[in-house]
Amino acid sequence: MSEERKTMVSPTGRLAFIKNLFVSGGDKDRFSGALIFDKSQDLKALKAGMLECAKLKFKEEDIKSKKFSWGVKAVDADDNKVDFLDGNMLVMNMDRNGTFGPPEVYGSNRGPDGKLEKLIDGDLKAGDHARAVISFFAWEYQGKKGVKVNFDGIQFIKADEAFYTAPTSDSYFEETAFDVAVEVSETNENATGGDEASDFEF
Repeated sequence: MSEERKTMVSPTGRLAFIKNLFVSGGDKDRFSGALIFDKSQDLKALKAGMLECAKLKFKEEDIKSKKFSWGVKAVDADDNKVDFLDGNMLVMNMDRNGTFGPPEVYGSNRGPDGKLEKLIDGDLKAGDHARAVISFFAWEYQGKKGVKVNFDGIQFIKADEAFYTAPTSDSYFEETAFDVAVEVSETNENATGGDEASDFEF
């Protein structure tokens, strides 16, 4: 079961894992991609959106648990499976149900009609800078809980050096690698339960 929350435009990051950005794939027929952020970026709005979504579905002790899965995950500095990732980066994996069709992908320039130009497969590459229209989902499945990121569109911002890597990111990150905790209200500040809390920091 999942619950969709408000839609927002993500911060600008670098595109990665775009094999299924234009063409759906996998057993579940989904479009996917990822944006990579530097930890020094201002990601307050992104963090607030995920936390708001989580609070509407889960208890405080669930959200504070290190087992809770977030849509943005820290990169293990010792992970050598993807050569362009390092410990100063955060990865936001994005997903789209294939039944909705491919995401809309736009450039940064407007045509004579005043509308943003539409891009097709091959117009952008992994490593380019982009931002996305995203929605947050709170989900629970077989005892696991978390917030995931769905996306409706991508906007190319500027080109950069290409990334070359494996086609998916799912196997490279632990579900508990990205630590987020909750601001505890005065009435609940002594609440206990769940697993050990994590720090609410990117």
